[in-house]
Amino acid sequence: FEDWQSIDKKTAQNYRLIADIDFKDKVNINTNVILNRLEGINDGYTLKNVNINSNQNNIFFIKEIKTSLKNINFENFNIESTGSGDGFGIIGITNGSIENINFNNNKIIAKNINYVGSISNNTASSTKNINLNNIEVVGGNYVGGLIAKTTNEALNDITLKNMTIEGKKYTGGLIGYKTYNETNLHFEIDAYNVNVNCIDGTHCGGVYGYGGASNVNAGRMTVTGISYVGGISGQASNHLYYNKLYDNSIISGSDYVGGLVGNSPWIYHSTVKDVKVKGHNYIGGLSGYSSTKAYNSIVNVTVEGNDYVGGATGRYDGVLISSEIVNTSVKGHDYVGGVYGAKFNNSGKAEMYYNTINITVLANGSYVGGIIGYYDNSKISGESGVFKLFSNIIQNANIIGKDYVGGLIGKIEKEFGNEANYINNNVIIANVTSEES
Repeated sequence: FEDWQSIDKKTAQNYRLIADIDFKDKVNINTNVILNRLEGINDGYTLKNVNINSNQNNIFFIKEIKTSLKNINFENFNIESTGSGDGFGIIGITNGSIENINFNNNKIIAKNINYVGSISNNTASSTKNINLNNIEVVGGNYVGGLIAKTTNEALNDITLKNMTIEGKKYTGGLIGYKTYNETNLHFEIDAYNVNVNCIDGTHCGGVYGYGGASNVNAGRMTVTGISYVGGISGQASNHLYYNKLYDNSIISGSDYVGGLVGNSPWIYHSTVKDVKVKGHNYIGGLSGYSSTKAYNSIVNVTVEGNDYVGGATGRYDGVLISSEIVNTSVKGHDYVGGVYGAKFNNSGKAEMYYNTINITVLANGSYVGGIIGYYDNSKISGESGVFKLFSNIIQNANIIGKDYVGGLIGKIEKEFGNEANYINNNVIIANVTSEES
């Protein structure tokens, strides 16, 4: 303890942790220290039992890591602030590299402060082998169980369990906000029993509030927000590959709500299984809104909403290839489909083929289809928008609506005039029921 208290706050030095430091019942703890390196030897040692109570923002146990944080455990931290402003957490900013770090049994409470997390701001070039367990974080905007905001391109091998995260805008179980990078180098993340609640906020995700990763396995996730809400990401700017959401996860919000993600570009080789998704408009088993999806699996999923509701996506622009949607129930009012609630194709291709669909679609309004509830092709001319729907199998399906109800599509706005547009070789084994037509 005395060694920690002697750290000079004005100069960034290198420190090696060679034994546990227990701060239990200690007062006037040396906080807001700036370190060049903090590294533990062997398998790492522990900084534990730290209590900080403040009425200010920008209060951290460690204000900045300049070069390296490695082989360190942070355990039983209880830090709280009644202040307002920006910045609060165990660490203020991390640069360089972060490796082999454990956060365990920590509570960070600052409901009126933005950028709150175990790490408030991360610009490290590499973040890997991080474990979080039994973590509670409460903040304003930009809140994450590990990081509130990151510009870090490389992040991998992360585990988070038993997390409770509460914030407003840009809140995630792992990261609140990840800045956009063309190359997505976030991968290999395991999340289980994570509860994320965005109070009156947008961009709320079980792992990312804004941002995304590949090879994410997320189970027993409970995510609640307003708009852009997803079991893994509220909104993803990068393409998503090999993600899985499972084990009675419950995702709910108002608009742009999806099992995996509220809004994203492409989704590939991903699975949603044993999940409930509920909202108002733009609601889907995979995503509330997205473009291309290929080789995905949606199994035993319940999707409920008002308008623009689909087994895969509420509204989409793009391609669906070789996916399965089975034992899935879709309920809504208008623009409801077994795969997509609606497609508004102003330009670009719209192709759906080699998909297997076993669903129940129930709508108390209009534009209801086994694949698409409503397809608006009114602004398409010539080769600007190619529409292909072929070799899909709809079996053991029930499709029920009030008006404009079809086994494939509830309504297409205008007749096709383009030879490249065709619908053929689809198999439909379904009960189709319409109250009015």
